[in-house]
Amino acid sequence: MNSSSAVEDGILYLRLSGDLLGSPDSQQILQIVNGYLGEAIRFCAIDLSAVRFINSTGIGVLVSVLTKFRN
Repeated sequence: MNSSSAVEDGILYLRLSGDLLGSPDSQQILQIVNGYLGEAIRFCAIDLSAVRFINSTGIGVLVSVLTKFRN
């Protein structure tokens, strides 16, 4: 999986591509999100258009990101 991130107007944009499967991928996404949580970012938009496959672990990571931004 490959990812890129950018912040525009207080919104974190994550662009993911490839397969979102397991531990290395999930840790990479959570590290990116945790790195931005201390800033004045209140929203996150995740582009999944280039993701080919997501398993249950990948869905769990997306739910974790949602929970972090809701809290």
